[in-house]
Amino acid sequence: MNHNTQTVNPPQAEILASGILVTGFSCVLQMPTGSGKTWLARNAIGDVLKRGLRAIYLTPLKALAGEVARDWEAHFPDTNIGVFTGDFGRNGQKYPVPFKDAQIMIMTPERLDACTRSWRSHWHWIPEVDLVVVDEFHLLGDRGRGGRLEGAICRLRRLNPFVRFLCLSATLGNRSELARWLGGVEYSSDWRPIELTWSIELFRRASDKPRLLSEVVRRNLGDGGRSLVFVQSRRRAEQLVMHLQDEGIRAGFHHAGLTHDKRQRTEGRFREGELDVLVATATLEMGLNMPARQVVLYDLQQFNGKEFAPLPCRNVWQRGGAGRSPRSRQEGRGRAHGPRMGQGREIVSAGGVRAHPVGPMRPSCPGRTDHCRDQRALCTGRGATPSCVRVQPCRPPEPSGQCRRHGAGDARGRHADRRKRGRGKYGARGNAARDQAWSGGMSAYASSPQPFGNCATF
Repeated sequence: MNHNTQTVNPPQAEILASGILVTGFSCVLQMPTGSGKTWLARNAIGDVLKRGLRAIYLTPLKALAGEVARDWEAHFPDTNIGVFTGDFGRNGQKYPVPFKDAQIMIMTPERLDACTRSWRSHWHWIPEVDLVVVDEFHLLGDRGRGGRLEGAICRLRRLNPFVRFLCLSATLGNRSELARWLGGVEYSSDWRPIELTWSIELFRRASDKPRLLSEVVRRNLGDGGRSLVFVQSRRRAEQLVMHLQDEGIRAGFHHAGLTHDKRQRTEGRFREGELDVLVATATLEMGLNMPARQVVLYDLQQFNGKEFAPLPCRNVWQRGGAGRSPRSRQEGRGRAHGPRMGQGREIVSAGGVRAHPVGPMRPSCPGRTDHCRDQRALCTGRGATPSCVRVQPCRPPEPSGQCRRHGAGDARGRHADRRKRGRGKYGARGNAARDQAWSGGMSAYASSPQPFGNCATF
């Protein structure tokens, strides 16, 4: 494996010495942000390329896909690196590097999901994939996107039984369970290159928040640092930028409503020091490298598709703690703006900010997601690795129970009526096999061990 010339940190040295990345097994790595997970993945991909095989890098953000591609072009100068996201492939816009030529494929889980669904069109490269790096693996527990990632993994394992998965995350609570699902091994470390401290800014009225933000940002600027501010909506981001600019602070906004080119220009201006504050929605929540000394959680709510709800703990960690720690300084700060709760309800403890445990989250089947109650739960302590994000498998359906996804009735739910359709397109045996797959957690489609979703859309 090519280790380049970088001086390895203690977790990296331990992983390289153990050889778990080259043993042929899948692996789940849980390490704090900035501790070198992507560097390990890049070296594992380099080992794959030496053997003439292909690798896939899954990232949840289109912006991060472009950043990784630009960085890796310098490390793999003679390698065709393809970026396959929603920014390409539409309206006749061709991919910079087509699938057939790409040796490293950088894509979102949704793109891999589409490729595995139409696998006949991609069969010329699927059998040549040896390694799939899944960055931000905790996305598996996301209510909206987790099912897509799970389905893509299950189908790819069925199409290519020899493929390995290297799953990276800073916020997993059941990595051993996930490693067993993949038939692999797991590794965790609490080592953090940058100390992270937390504080709470309380307010009595919502109208006080812009003023508090200006004060917090100015204090950080006085120390020579820049700030990354997370808000709940695009409108809030633009309004705050206008307020900060009126205060004489160089600020810009970043959200999904901007075009790909505008987002890249904004990110570049912040990296080059042209902006002191970057106000963003969840578009910068996962993994993007931003030189911010201070991260401010301006809002502790987010829109869940129906209403504004408390921000889940995993998102708080991603934005302010394990997932968004500043990487280019010797110290980091995380701040959250919350309403004053009254006397006797302490928020900040001596060791940092307290966290309430979060209940299980299940991929594919909509499950219960507990949130940061009364806007207090942030992290378990100074520089600690969280264990508040859990992705737990659904239990097998009862013989006469109900479908966890589609309500009461037979354990196969609405899929049970497939048996009543006669021979149909696939014949009686084909329909029976499909029924067995739906009731048994896709066991007819995915290799052992059984995947998580008992009702996952396949």
